[in-house]
Amino acid sequence: MKISRNWLQSYVDLGSVADDEISRAITFLGFEVEGVLHTGAPRLSSVFVGEVLTRDKHPNADKLSVCTVDVGPQHGIKTIVCGAQNYKVGDRVPVALPGAVLPGNFEIKQSKIRGQSSDGMMCSGRELGVGEDHAGLLILTDRPALGLPINDVLPAGDVVFDIEITPNRPDCLSHLGIARELAAWFKRELRYPEIKFTANAVSATTEAGELLSGVRVDAPEDCPLYTAYTIAGVKIGPSPAWMQDRLRAVGLRPINNVVDVGNYVLHEYGQPVHTFDAAKLGGRQIVVRRAVEGEKIVTLDNKERTLSASMLVIADAQRPVVVAGIMGGENSGVSPETTDLVLEVAVFRRQSVRATGRRLGLSSDSSYRYERGVDPHTLPEAAHRTLDLILETAGGHVVGKIHRVGSDVPWQREIALRPDFVNERLGFGLPAEEMKASLEALELTVTREEVLAETNAVQWTVAVPSWRDDLDRPIDLVEEVLRLHGTDKIPATVVTAPGLVGDDDPVVRFNRAAMAYLVGHDFHECVNYTLRSQKEQQAAGAGAHVDNLALSNPFVE
Repeated sequence: MKISRNWLQSYVDLGSVADDEISRAITFLGFEVEGVLHTGAPRLSSVFVGEVLTRDKHPNADKLSVCTVDVGPQHGIKTIVCGAQNYKVGDRVPVALPGAVLPGNFEIKQSKIRGQSSDGMMCSGRELGVGEDHAGLLILTDRPALGLPINDVLPAGDVVFDIEITPNRPDCLSHLGIARELAAWFKRELRYPEIKFTANAVSATTEAGELLSGVRVDAPEDCPLYTAYTIAGVKIGPSPAWMQDRLRAVGLRPINNVVDVGNYVLHEYGQPVHTFDAAKLGGRQIVVRRAVEGEKIVTLDNKERTLSASMLVIADAQRPVVVAGIMGGENSGVSPETTDLVLEVAVFRRQSVRATGRRLGLSSDSSYRYERGVDPHTLPEAAHRTLDLILETAGGHVVGKIHRVGSDVPWQREIALRPDFVNERLGFGLPAEEMKASLEALELTVTREEVLAETNAVQWTVAVPSWRDDLDRPIDLVEEVLRLHGTDKIPATVVTAPGLVGDDDPVVRFNRAAMAYLVGHDFHECVNYTLRSQKEQQAAGAGAHVDNLALSNPFVE
């Protein structure tokens, strides 16, 4: 999963923290950083803002022009030969002067092109490393000052962390989830997005019934909770530049404001959402049901899928419009002509989504999250955030009733934890105040503290938030404390590993019986020798026996 540093900054202040410190923190928090990608323009010397003063045909080449370009008072007017066709006199463009080194180690030199001297090069976006457009020059439409270094004009870029999230942590399949972890690690404040929408703001107009008359769930075991909202009067167009930049950073292609909002919320909260064109829903109905055997749907990847009766679909009154939890269909998608929307925010059983995806050979960002578990208790917050962003970027107003079918199981999980138990399991001592601060930084709130009469030991009652379904035992909280303390801070100690001797030892007898059983069932026994350096053996407490353990013919001394 790709996480944008600029995006994280919306939730936790990491401005003073170096990129490698963030990468190290993510690793010590228990996730693998598979790569760190830097986007945007690299540092470019000798590249400045210039303005085209004249443009004349090259005397010896039909497709080239000879231009005079003003590169500001410090660099003066230059003569530059250019082959692009998309610019005109008066345009401001990036100008690389002799001595500049562009991405790809391409050095700019003063040269002659078809007999005409050229004092540099006017550049495209791709030549500067800020895009793929190589067909023409990068036109600086906001007209920055002449002679300004190009890095002062181009976007600063972003740092993207490619993180492997373990299956037990679906709460971290989002920017908010990772921000929560980093805020705890760096002891910074976590800022949640501001939610403006309230149910009281819904307009009770007659048009609402014309958009969606009802929602029915025929397979509640696979869809325990389904909510739908109707939005009238939207205008489809491009999403804001800030949203497009964040989506591109995590590898998504911006499409339009409504679709982009859905993708944005998925990567912000980890909650998949889906929007329909209300006018394309036959019968103005939504039915969550199992597919009819052999039923077909053309999904948004433009492929026809044949469905089986075990698969869950979202349908209108006539046909399926979404493969539930995985991908929408072309027959109900948002288009430039869309004016009214139905927003779906739901929970689907992970086993159902996984089985359908495998049978269809179909996966998506949504199915990836549903298969690992979506927290139903944060669903309303994600839905309201989606509505806020749709109204902000596409206009319109929410109308009619909020359709809600099913419910979530009330959440209350508490774990009793003793500080002395934590230290026993860690093998070293930590102050109780540090343990408590670590837990509460992860929003594991200590709701009650008491002294046990029989042992006189302090015991905490720790409330576990709904998104941490992986925590249900005291030992799980020990791991949380250790994660924030830092596994690199575990003090060194001598490891004592007594050997087992004697054929009558119960462990020896059990191992021998297990090996005999497995060999008798056609398994092959393999014995691997683990070799250690002399220094490691001494650290492990071998002492004077190190010489007895040494190989007589080691490959490495």
